[in-house]
Amino acid sequence: LTDSPRESLVPLMSNLKLLSKPITTVELGWYLCPVINASGRLGCPSVAIEMLISKDRLQIEELASQLVQLNKQRKRMGDEAWDKVKSSAKKSCESFGSKFALIDNCNIARGLTGSIAARVLKEYSVPGAIVLSEEIDGRISGSMRSRESLPSRTFLSCLSSFFTDFGGHKCAGGFSMEADKLDEFKKQLDEQVLLLDEESVEEVRVVDAVIPPQYMNP
Repeated sequence: LTDSPRESLVPLMSNLKLLSKPITTVELGWYLCPVINASGRLGCPSVAIEMLISKDRLQIEELASQLVQLNKQRKRMGDEAWDKVKSSAKKSCESFGSKFALIDNCNIARGLTGSIAARVLKEYSVPGAIVLSEEIDGRISGSMRSRESLPSRTFLSCLSSFFTDFGGHKCAGGFSMEADKLDEFKKQLDEQVLLLDEESVEEVRVVDAVIPPQYMNP
């Protein structure tokens, strides 16, 4: 991507001012991928797909601009959703004894649940947080974000009997379930949080390097 970026990515990388710098996992994870991902989160994945497979330079440029705008829209919608739920997120954290948070009282678009869960984690420093989406056709989906001390997939697997499907990795997971199972799910979630041991709820700080005192200068 640094030496010879795919032709269909050049306009997007130009829009994001990435063409003049080496591409590392930071640029991929924080700048390029979220913009591509925004189209799927807002329910129009074809914008990203068409950009990636198109051979028409003008069409690629137009679709790249659309992606950038969609990502701005996603951020704006995320901020608006957060303003609506942050007070209930705080109450949930307190009710779970600062061990967990569950947001289920707001109509959050499916594509925003992950980012809202991440904000709960950052804002209130809880080990884990689940955010549920609006109900569509009798089904709801949810996203979980967690610290490394509370692996998301492992935690969700304890509740898997409620899900039609679920998946994830250490710090992030997702699931879907029938809406009529929500009340039972919440009861079981309460019990599951009560079972969390001290190691799961303790914040683990990872030290990358010890800096000698003589290095701590201007």
